[in-house]
Amino acid sequence: MVKIHSYSIDKKVYNLKCEVPPEELKSFRSYRGLEKLPVIDIINLNGKDYPMGYKVVTEDLKSLGLRRNSNIIAYSINEWCYLPKNKIKEGPDDWGGIWVARTLSNAKTLKKYYEKNHLKSARVFKAALDEILHFNSYRIKTNSIMMFEEIKW
Repeated sequence: MVKIHSYSIDKKVYNLKCEVPPEELKSFRSYRGLEKLPVIDIINLNGKDYPMGYKVVTEDLKSLGLRRNSNIIAYSINEWCYLPKNKIKEGPDDWGGIWVARTLSNAKTLKKYYEKNHLKSARVFKAALDEILHFNSYRIKTNSIMMFEEIKW
């Protein structure tokens, strides 16, 4: 089951507090009457389904530090990275979770922005997610990710 805590559409934040079987995330919008809710992709790893996003990181696998984020996290490939419980906050705040792009297109846009404005190269990975603390049309906030496949173009 995937725990979902909140989401936002049309600049409004909604508390959700529910658990959804991963295989139902794509159809979640229709049977709950939430037509504007963005789709969250699913990935099957080692026989288990997880929500999936795209993580943009620096060349040395660290978080980008955008929005004046001083909490830089170092990631590893094929290993889960969990935030400590005391650093997790549900809802749309920038802090209190690990943010990932919801789609590959959003990840490409973020990568281009970072490389243009910070003059450093970045990498994009597919990432399995644990709990969904918040999501909107372009980002997903989670308590844990596992980056497992680099995307190059």
